[in-house]
Amino acid sequence: MAAKTMLIQVLPSDVKGPPTEKYVKRRINTNKVKNSVDDIFSLLELIDRNGLRDKVPIFCAANLARIPMMPDDMTDLTSIRYELCVLRKQVEFLASYVCLEARNCI
Repeated sequence: MAAKTMLIQVLPSDVKGPPTEKYVKRRINTNKVKNSVDDIFSLLELIDRNGLRDKVPIFCAANLARIPMMPDDMTDLTSIRYELCVLRKQVEFLASYVCLEARNCI
């Protein structure tokens, strides 16, 4: 898995060694993708726990179509969209009220 290999290559020297050795090995069994993803998250957790996030480069995707999409109902995006909808209705109501008051004052 290229993502795991790249992350291992750019690991800060503060983290390399015994704490990361169990995540570095190449997975070959039937659950290799799941285990590799678990390894990546474990490495990121280790980096985060040691406050070394600033020492890891920021990664980006060259082709956005290769990034898997998560359904909206599994993310906080649903609640954000709902709150945005409620706020939009409140702003429209207030705008119409202000417009109405402005006409009555003329």
